[in-house]
Formats: sequence, structure tokens, C-alpha cells
Amino acid sequence: MNKVELEAKVEALQDEINFLRALYDAVIFLLTPSVILEMDNSRNLDLNAIVAEVRAQYEDIANRSRAEEMATSAGKHGDDLKNTKSEISD
Repeated sequence: MNKVELEAKVEALQDEINFLRALYDAVIFLLTPSVILEMDNSRNLDLNAIVAEVRAQYEDIANRSRAEEMATSAGKHGDDLKNTKSEISD
């Protein structure tokens, strides 16, 4: 074989290598799962609404506590009134 034939073979083999490399890259690309993640960081925290909600919950708890305390106090005073009426009757 002469030099020209060998150079032509080398060039043909280089072309085949480049083709096989491109084919390999394409196959790998198709076999590799692509995952696209999107994050939505557009959360708008409405702190005024959060504070208002917590305040409403606190006021509800405070109102129930006051009502409970008043019921307990009314029961105690009612018992005291019964005792006083009983003493007066005696």
C-alpha cells in the first residue's frame, strides 16, 4: 500500500470514529432521563393577615377564659347568696 491509500484509510476511519462518537452521544442523550424542576418562589407572605388571624385566635381564647371565670364566679356568688338567705331564714 502506498502513502496515499493509507492516508485515505486513516481519513475514512477518522470519519467513522466521528460518526460513531456522534451516534453514541445521541443514544446516551436519548437514554438519559431529563428532569426539569421549576420552583415557584412567588410566595407572598401577608404578615398582616397572619398577625390578624393570631390576634383573633388569642381574643377567642381570652373571651372563653373570661366567660368560664365569670361562670365560676357566678356559681360561687350564687352559693354565697343561698347561704346568706338560709342564714336569714333561720
